[in-house]
Amino acid sequence: NLYPDVSPDGRWVAFSSKVDAEARPDLFIVRVDGTGLRQITNTPDTSEDRPSWSPDGAEVAYQGLIHSEAAPNWDIFAITVLASAPVATAGARQLTTDPGAQLDPAWDPRGGSIAFTTYKPGATDRPNDIGAVAPDGTNERVLASGPNRDIGIGGELSWVGKTGLLMTN
Repeated sequence: NLYPDVSPDGRWVAFSSKVDAEARPDLFIVRVDGTGLRQITNTPDTSEDRPSWSPDGAEVAYQGLIHSEAAPNWDIFAITVLASAPVATAGARQLTTDPGAQLDPAWDPRGGSIAFTTYKPGATDRPNDIGAVAPDGTNERVLASGPNRDIGIGGELSWVGKTGLLMTN
């Protein structure tokens, strides 16, 4: 079990796990006391990792890799989950489509954006930026980049309070 993220109300944990050694990771939710385990995604052709709860606990964003695509690429997805009884209510929706890998989503506590690290293909010198996208998949943009962008290498994105984004290792 990898990449646990506790829901905003403190009652649930979303995480990534493989059902067996040969499987690709799917997303699960369990109550913090260990009861009520539910599988949220069941996609044999997609790897899903690093879940991040929306501020209202209704959705989970995550990084996904669809292995059957001609050029598999990590992108950011979101899936609606009922907060009162977490179950997937609809299929996942893909939020990012840029070339390169979009990884480690972190939902803004205000709900308006999902930040992520992004790796640009072909870049050789510090290739990671911080990007963001709206929860409906619009307004994909770069928040931080430049020649000295060490961000995203070996770290995770976390929001500080309700106003700042912090990179941690």
